[in-house]
Parts: sequence; C-alpha cells; structure tokens
Amino acid sequence: MKRALLITFSILSVLILVGWVTVFLLRPPVLVLPEKVEIFLKDVTIIVPGQTRLAGQSILIRDSRIDQIIPADTSLTANHFSKNNYRGAFVLPGLIDMHGHFPPDIAVGNPELFAFLFLMHGVTTVRDMGSAGEGIFELRKKIQNGDIPGPRIFSSGAIIDGNPAVFPTNLVIEHKEDAVEAVRKLAEKGADFVKVYNSILPEVLAAIQEEAARRSIPVIGHVPVAIPFETANLADVQHFTGVPVFDDPEAVQFLDYRFEDIIGVDSLRIQEIIRVSLEKDIAHTPTLINQVSRRQMVDPGNHKSRSTVKLLPSFWQTAWHFIWKAPYETGGGEIHHQFTEKMKWIAGQFHQSGVSIHAGTDTMMPYVIPGESLHGELQQLVEAGLTPEAALAAATSVPRAFLSDNDLGNISEGAPADLLIFREDPTKNLAALSTMEAVIADGRLYSKDEFQAYHSRYQAHFHSAFYENIMGFIVGLAKYGFAK
Repeated sequence: MKRALLITFSILSVLILVGWVTVFLLRPPVLVLPEKVEIFLKDVTIIVPGQTRLAGQSILIRDSRIDQIIPADTSLTANHFSKNNYRGAFVLPGLIDMHGHFPPDIAVGNPELFAFLFLMHGVTTVRDMGSAGEGIFELRKKIQNGDIPGPRIFSSGAIIDGNPAVFPTNLVIEHKEDAVEAVRKLAEKGADFVKVYNSILPEVLAAIQEEAARRSIPVIGHVPVAIPFETANLADVQHFTGVPVFDDPEAVQFLDYRFEDIIGVDSLRIQEIIRVSLEKDIAHTPTLINQVSRRQMVDPGNHKSRSTVKLLPSFWQTAWHFIWKAPYETGGGEIHHQFTEKMKWIAGQFHQSGVSIHAGTDTMMPYVIPGESLHGELQQLVEAGLTPEAALAAATSVPRAFLSDNDLGNISEGAPADLLIFREDPTKNLAALSTMEAVIADGRLYSKDEFQAYHSRYQAHFHSAFYENIMGFIVGLAKYGFAK
C-alpha cells in the first residue's frame, strides 16, 4: 500500500514538474523597454486628425507627458534627449483601437504578444471589449509598470449577457436584482465600462444602466436582440447591432444578425437610426475589418498568403476554423460580399450625417491581426467614403470623448505622451502609415530598429518547434472537445 502511494505521489510530482517547466518554456522572452527620459522632437508638423495642423513646432516630453509645445525657432538651453533626427517629420496621436480582445492566459504568452503587436503598429490605446477571466487586469498592470511593451488598456472585464449566454465566458444575469451586484463587482475589479450582450432582457439592461450611471461608467456593447435600438440607449453600439429589425428574433440564435438582415436594411431604417443616434449622442464602432477578414472562412487562400498572418503562431488558424467556419459556409462568398458592402455603406451614411464613428477591429476574431488590422479598418473606412484624415480621426480625436482620459488622441501640453512619428503624412494617403519611424508610448520612445529587434525575438519564440507543437496539441484537444 505504501509503495503504491509512493509511486502515485512520484508520478504526480513528475507530471507537475513537467507541466511547470512546459509553462515556463512557453513564456515569451523578457524584453528590456526603453527608459523614460526627456525627449525633444524638433521642427515637426503636429497633426491632430480632424482638428489641428501646426507646422514648424517642437515638442518636449517629460515624465510621460507632453511638457511643452513651442515654435521650432525657439531655443532651449537644456540638454534634451533625441535618439534620432526627426526634423521635418509628421507627428500624430497614437492610434486607438476601440474594439479589441486579448487572449486568455491559457494561450500562454499570447496576451503579451498581442500587446506588443498593437504597439508595433502604432496602437497606443486599446479598449478591451470583454475578456475571459481576470487576466486582462494583470496584463494592464504589467504594461503600466513597464514590465512589457504594450498599449494603454481600458477594459470591461467580463461581458454581461442573459440566458442563454452567447459565449460560456459571459456573465449571465437573468434578474434585475442581480444587475447591481454584477456592475459593482466589475467596477471593483477595475472595469472602465460595462459591456452588454445579445440575450440581456429589458429590465436587466435598465438596472445595469442605472447602477453604471451611479458609478459614472458607460454601458456599451451589443444592442440585445429583445430590445429595440431606439430604447436600448447604449453609449457606443458595436457592429451595427440593433440596426436590423427582426421579424423572428429567435431565428437569429447566437448570431448578432444574419447576413441577409443587414443586406435588407433600407434607407428609411438608416435615417431612423441616424436620428436616434444624433439625438441621444450614440456612437458606433462597426469593426468593418472584422467582417471583411472573416470572408477567409470561405476563401482561405487569400489571407493565408498574407505575411501579417504569420505575426501570430499557426495554432490561431486552426482555432479560427474549427470555431467560426460553420456560420460562414452558408451562402458562400457572394452573400458575404453583399453584406460587407452594405456595412460600409451604412458606415458612410452615418459619417456623412455627423454620427460618431469609432475605429475598432475585434481582435481574436478570424484573421484579425493585432495592430495591423486597425490599419485595415482605416482603409475600410476610406472605402466607406471617409477621407484618410477622417478615418484617422476615428482612431484618435473622435473616440477621445468616450475614454476616461479624454486627453488621449490629442497633442497638447499636459496630454499623455502617446505619439507616432511619420516621414510622410498619413492624413493625405494611408499608404504613409508604412513610413512610421517611431512610437512614443507613455513617454517611452520605440524606434523602428528597436521594434524589429523585439519582433525578431518574439518570432523566434512563438514560431519555434517547441511552442508550435505544444500549443498545437492543446488546441487539438480543445478541437476534439468542441466537436464532442
């Protein structure tokens, strides 16, 4: 008996040790961040998209904030740090992705990878629209402490849903009496806003909004299927949910809507949504790139050839296809093309009418790559009829009013030092996004060369045989469980 117990204990000890070592080896390499020092950008053009354009300016950054903005011909006697010569460059606010998601901790290292990829593409702020578990708050803390490179994160924490919940990680609230406690717990954990989802009942939504208002945090998300857009009163509506009117809401099931629901929306309905949005100051985050990227569920060859897909470990493609492919097989590519074109048309109509449009991507969805996808979203907004400058405003100055730090997306004395430095002007042509020379995030300057060095180390780790095989095995187990 004792011998059997000893053998069992030994086996368990070995398994625990192997598991610990495996997780340790899956962790990404430690990156040494640039120090926070004084930064002096001399003789640059400052552009806040949709608002200001000032040539011949110099910017002094100190203690993570913009300390001074002065004419370029003003002399300063102090010795200021300037790692590279950015004279003549164009300086814009850091980009804001207003709809992102970070992976759960079980995808070991991927939360850090997502954070890095956002920053490498000039995204200095991400509004996290719902996470599994509480790892998002730990990730935010690591970034704030300077332990890892990444964007500022505003998060909802868990998504509040009704019964049945669309995702098993959603927080199910069926009664209004439970709504107050749910909002309280989220706020105490560090949530910046509340996100609601498809199955919420009207009386529960009202209770959530009342408690959130008491705590001065907004309620945003999906317009629930059982609640008309006109009475939902969400501050920021995602994916144009609530725009279609359903004859049979139960037919929608777990989808936000069917392709044909959006395709069938007419001009009268759009004008009604515009009227209500303007009257109640409701913003919209359409995430057009999410819808376009999902086309690869039925036409995978196009995206798999893109080098940007390789920014993520290969297990992501496996996971996307076994989880998301089925809804996109029905109707094939043609109906999906009609759907995405109608989504862009709606976005254009909203913008022309003065409705606030926010640039967001929905990372973690199929082929939506952190950071790179926001550049794609800007291009989709241009195709919807916005100018390049208006599209960039949707990722900088426009969402400023919807974040608790409303100096983000701006360049002014006292504002956070989140800036992008370009050799060419992206407000004239989005192709100039590729001329980005450096990112300043929370007062740390990351040059192109530093990003390349970081990226090389991350790629070597996340595409190593060890990492790919272990994570591929884990995803394979999940796939088997999903199929069962």
